[in-house]
Amino acid sequence: MTALLAIETSTSACSVALRWLAADGQCRDFARHSSAARTHSATLLALIEQLLDDAAIERSALSAVAISSGPGSFTGLRIGLAVAQGIALGLSIPLLAIDSLAVLAATASGQLADGSRLMAISDARMGQYNAASYQLAGAELIELAPLALLDAGALGEQLAAHSIGALVGELGGGLADQLVLPDGGVARVELAPRAAAMLDRAEQLWRAGDWPPLEQVELIYLRGSEAWQRHQPIVPVESAQ
Repeated sequence: MTALLAIETSTSACSVALRWLAADGQCRDFARHSSAARTHSATLLALIEQLLDDAAIERSALSAVAISSGPGSFTGLRIGLAVAQGIALGLSIPLLAIDSLAVLAATASGQLADGSRLMAISDARMGQYNAASYQLAGAELIELAPLALLDAGALGEQLAAHSIGALVGELGGGLADQLVLPDGGVARVELAPRAAAMLDRAEQLWRAGDWPPLEQVELIYLRGSEAWQRHQPIVPVESAQ
């Protein structure tokens, strides 16, 4: 039996999911989420325990844990990774990283038609946005533009250059109104990433093997006037073991 745990804490919401793969090929998915803003430290471990109860398995049965690795909420990402590292270290299982905008795009695939071109974004503050563009192709995501830190003008140019039909993310608080959208209209899809959308990719990574050492799994941050990545390992919290 294979049991894959996914943790998503890159935004104000918090979610977990589990895929149970039996030796005979049966597959069952379970998911839990909390929309209570900024309560990850108080709710994440409880959500995981509820999820394990739903699936009727012990934590010791987990085969791997996947995290949404950013960019996103600095505090939320650190909490998610610390908990995941604690579980992975305690059970000696792989820790898998999936970038958060790819998770967001995969979450949107349930609401958009196959073949749709979308841009996944999150607010990086100070007039800048984390952004990446994709085309939906069945269960796969085709990357049209890689993860980057963009201002409103550059983001609008990318929307036009890749014929993006949908802007996806937490667009409230006037975020979408700040953007320069191309003529022809771009649908706005208000959406938070969900851990359930990580399960297909987590399974792919699990089956591929050759997982990175635990201490080399890193968060993605985009900062500064130019796009750059700073990867930061996190020391696992003891309470997660």
